[in-house]
Amino acid sequence: MERVNEWNQKRRFSRAYLDEDGDPVLEADLDLAGEVADEAIRAFLELFEVSLRAFAAWIGWE
Repeated sequence: MERVNEWNQKRRFSRAYLDEDGDPVLEADLDLAGEVADEAIRAFLELFEVSLRAFAAWIGWE
């Protein structure tokens, strides 16, 4: 839990928590209100993939 909390303190665009089974979860939001260009969705997914890999390394799941 300490590693997850530290992630939240140091990162802005995603948040982490432990689910009801105690598994770590990484979450981010993409605002789809109004029109959203395909490129914006791709960029969001690419950034999330980078964040997910960094999070896995952060908690020792590499």
